[in-house]
Amino acid sequence: LFGGVTSVAPAVATAGAHTAPRPAPRADHPVKVTVLGPDGQPRPGTTSFGLASVDDAARYQEPNLQAVDGAAQLEVPAGHYTAQVTAPTLGSDGKADDIRLATAEFTVPDGATGTEVVLDLRKATQQVTFSTPRTARESQLILDYLRQDTKEAAAIHTTTGVAGGVPTFVQPSARRVTRGGLRFNVYTHRDAPSEAAEPYSYDLKLANPAGVIAKNQHYTVTGRQLATVRTNYHSDTPGRAQEVARLMYLPYETGGGALSQLFKTPARRTEYIGGSPGTSYHDWLKAGERRFVSQKQPLTPGRTTTVDWLRGPLVPGFTEPARGAATLGETWYCAACRKGDALTFSLATVTDSAGHKDLAFPSDISSSHFAVVSGDTTLYESDGISGGVLTVPPEKAAYKVVYDQTRTNGDFRQSLTTHTEWTFSSGHSGGKTVPDDWTCVSEQGEYDGPDACSALPVVVPHYQLGAALDGTSPAGEDHLVVRFGHAPGAVAPPAVTKATVEVSFDGGERWTKASTTSLGKGRFRAYWTTPDAAAGRDASLRVTGTDADGNAVTQTVKSAFTVAPAQG
Repeated sequence: LFGGVTSVAPAVATAGAHTAPRPAPRADHPVKVTVLGPDGQPRPGTTSFGLASVDDAARYQEPNLQAVDGAAQLEVPAGHYTAQVTAPTLGSDGKADDIRLATAEFTVPDGATGTEVVLDLRKATQQVTFSTPRTARESQLILDYLRQDTKEAAAIHTTTGVAGGVPTFVQPSARRVTRGGLRFNVYTHRDAPSEAAEPYSYDLKLANPAGVIAKNQHYTVTGRQLATVRTNYHSDTPGRAQEVARLMYLPYETGGGALSQLFKTPARRTEYIGGSPGTSYHDWLKAGERRFVSQKQPLTPGRTTTVDWLRGPLVPGFTEPARGAATLGETWYCAACRKGDALTFSLATVTDSAGHKDLAFPSDISSSHFAVVSGDTTLYESDGISGGVLTVPPEKAAYKVVYDQTRTNGDFRQSLTTHTEWTFSSGHSGGKTVPDDWTCVSEQGEYDGPDACSALPVVVPHYQLGAALDGTSPAGEDHLVVRFGHAPGAVAPPAVTKATVEVSFDGGERWTKASTTSLGKGRFRAYWTTPDAAAGRDASLRVTGTDADGNAVTQTVKSAFTVAPAQG
């Protein structure tokens, strides 16, 4: 899963005496569970429900028991228990008229000869509804119910997804749970009505107070609670089908889910994001068969940002932690670092101008070549990979990393072929420059802590191409803004002081040098004139940036954008 891993083995303690296992509690106390439907009668057919001990879920935990015609018989150890059921109310057409979630808390006394429990869907009286500043229709609703035992382990954890606005009701708590814990939250994705002048959406993740399912399940969200994201979905293939899903997390959650929303690109829309304090999120995008992901970031209410997805050129590079990600407790795996004499250089094969990266599978890379050179010596070279970890001499030396990549993908036209060369100097790392929550590959080829780990002074270009959402730019005056930074983790890196930009309109046979102006802080603007004869053709880019210490990058992108066809 991670570059540099050479082995996976269990950590086994061999010293000390073995503790004898505790005898399993006797599960000999009969319990009868009755599931009542909204009509108060035993629910016909087969109904799944969960039941677990809240003293210790390891003693008894069954998430998928079956009640047949509303009844189930089982035997459990004595103790305190919780049960939960979620079930639809089916109409005459076989479709769900509503969804209902009901719970029960009960005790099985030691020596009890029979305990009866009722899961009553009539008690699911509170409909989950929302009010937003702008009218929006519900596309999906997700209920997340987590009942914990006294050791804070999950006793029952269910996630219920509801699509299409089906009315959904939950049973409010009569009182706060006193044994173990209870967490309940709701997520909804809501879309603008079809007649809206511009598309917009809401993604909301809202928690109930700890220990209860609130008696009021109507959630009113105001503009001050929302972050606004003006999103541009670029596509060099007109009408390309894409799907997007926003996964949102509350502070106590380690996983999340959402249904993806299908739409055609290129497109623009406004996306409002709201959540309880401490909410974080990241986005997943599927374009054709390729999947891309953003970095997890904290939700900042009141903030308005503009985000570009798949804005070209799409190039191999490095991703960076999102702003404020350190507060999320996320571990970051350093992709361009030196730990002692272990040099790691691991690329994301496709990144866009906003730093979104592609996921490894399925891969559209038909060929790639990776090499590390120092002086006249090739230290490492291989096909079919996008990085590596190697042990290098401790003396400071100059290195060159060369990476060639060709993608074959019918859903994309541009940026399918790239050639990149990085040159930098590096010596033995005995100090730490990366944050404390980072991890780096050691000389043993294993992920280790940040001690003695320093980021390599690798120059990285970030593009702002002036093309339209469809990846085209008209003939005539054109420009590119490129910001040069360094690989994540570098502390006070040298400034990038020189840059060149070249453009080719014949597949790289001939190159035209652009007029380049420094904008300060590593940003440069390049101007050129696209000839009328190039109309309808693809244009290639070659960009070079060099910092004050001589570290440099040269990146060539074939078919980086398309010259728009001549009008008329």
